[in-house]
Amino acid sequence: MSAKRTQKSTNQGEKALYIQPQFARSIVGYKKEESDALLNFLYQHIALSQDIQCRVKWSPRSVVVWDNRVTAHSGMVDWEGPRFSGD
Repeated sequence: MSAKRTQKSTNQGEKALYIQPQFARSIVGYKKEESDALLNFLYQHIALSQDIQCRVKWSPRSVVVWDNRVTAHSGMVDWEGPRFSGD
């Protein structure tokens, strides 16, 4: 699969590039080396840019809402106390 998929992401009609390391293999129209470099840059930007991250300190009755169309999210196990289990 190539990283060609875009979609309208806001009410203003702006576009967002949808990429995930698990699915995007190359960018159509780029040489392999250029595509790999750009995809790696984007993956690192998403993972490491603290100025575009939101951290939530959960408390009873907390609610967080995000737009999955333009959000890369992951959970971090960096808290004290009970852990949730799928058992």
